[in-house]
Amino acid sequence: MVKRPAKGGAVDGFRAHQIALITTEAEQTLTAEQRRTRDGLELEKLRARKAQLAEPEYLRDLESILQKLAAIYLPPPPKL
Repeated sequence: MVKRPAKGGAVDGFRAHQIALITTEAEQTLTAEQRRTRDGLELEKLRARKAQLAEPEYLRDLESILQKLAAIYLPPPPKL
């Protein structure tokens, strides 16, 4: 066990951040397909490349990922 991960790493690893032993209500409502889609989003890879990207490019890619996450977790707005 270490207090700080090696440069660029995580103490528990990326996959450990995706596993919850006690699921939330939001997690319980997701379908298997929604979980696969969420787990396939490459947020950690984007974070790892942040230093190599220009800020507008990083923010554009981040926004794209966050919009996909929002589509999974948030209900669509009501139709007017």
